Amino acid sequence: MKKTLLLAMALFMGTSISVKAGNTDISTLDNVIYIEPVTAEAGTEVTLSVKMKNKVQAEGFGFDLYLPEGISFKLDADGFPEAYLSTKRTTARKTNTFESAIQANGSLRVFAASTNGSVINGNDGEVAEVTIIISADMTAGTYPLLLKEIAISDVDAVSHDTELVETSITITNPASVLGIDNGTQGNVPLYNLEGQQVQNTDTKGVYIQKGRKFVSK
Repeated sequence: MKKTLLLAMALFMGTSISVKAGNTDISTLDNVIYIEPVTAEAGTEVTLSVKMKNKVQAEGFGFDLYLPEGISFKLDADGFPEAYLSTKRTTARKTNTFESAIQANGSLRVFAASTNGSVINGNDGEVAEVTIIISADMTAGTYPLLLKEIAISDVDAVSHDTELVETSITITNPASVLGIDNGTQGNVPLYNLEGQQVQNTDTKGVYIQKGRKFVSK
């Protein structure tokens, strides 16, 4: 517990090496959390691959993720955001603290650390996954995804900070033509016009499945 608190302080309060990144060129940064540009359809859900590039031996990391209007964080059955530690570079035993919570400003804060001195393997690759939901009526276009308050803690509890990393999500909306259909496709996610996932089309209305609108009568 004591080491977890020390890592948390290093990530968000402690000694820091700061880098300010605008429209971000990741190749110019040594220690950073980032998301590669994403393309997705309106009315669907997408799992974002959150990656870390590090030259230091990293024991922990933290960041705040901001989404554009019309995109929300997916919640599990208990109301918690579907944000998870990736095991591509570490394990739950090594990085044994992983926390996420939606902040008052709507961003998602993620914090991960090891209390047993384990470092995260490698120097670049996925460290977390975050699932988001795109509203069915979101206008096609390219929108910013912002990572702020990025911190990577090294083995000496020094936090390597980046103020802002910007990437993008491109939304396509092929549902410009309204089909009339009472059938759905198996277990493919189904949404109403508010972007909320529903289980069936028993109620009359307009629904979205695989980016296509249809009317249930």
